[in-house]
Amino acid sequence: MTAVRETPARALRALGLLDRVNVAAGYAVGALLGLATISVTYQILIRFVLDHFGVNIAAPWTEEVARYALIWVVFVGAGVVCRYSGLIAVDIVPHALPSPYGRYVKIAAILVTIAFFGVLAWMGVEFAATGSIETSPVMRIPMTVVYLAVPVGSALAVVNLSALLLEGLFGGRDIVETGSEASE
Repeated sequence: MTAVRETPARALRALGLLDRVNVAAGYAVGALLGLATISVTYQILIRFVLDHFGVNIAAPWTEEVARYALIWVVFVGAGVVCRYSGLIAVDIVPHALPSPYGRYVKIAAILVTIAFFGVLAWMGVEFAATGSIETSPVMRIPMTVVYLAVPVGSALAVVNLSALLLEGLFGGRDIVETGSEASE
């Protein structure tokens, strides 16, 4: 009887830890987005404003910083929004079907998405391993640092989608409603 009571408590602790990881990842995404914005703004100032006054300065690193930061933003951000069923989706079918059938369609969609991100994570690890012999053209950072965004974000998506699915199956969460609809 004790083991049965401990399982939900452990699951809640695990979900709490996952939510804290998602909050930290969300802050990291925000910081990287800020870094990309600052980098692009700096490039605009150098290229157009200073050039207008006859000052010719080159800052090729800004383009790499912005590009690589945005790659991490996309993959980690996608992983985070999976926790709240926030990926872009066509939700008309689950909503149009009667309740149990709509739920089955949503569960199937989540399982397919988990499989997709699982394959993407696996392929991303292999791709990142091949990037260890490459460096970025301007900043000379190992491309593994950039390529790791794929498996890291995909693994986060798999964990978050699995948590969403388990909450829908065993935790009483309505998984047919997306995160934005459920909060209204």
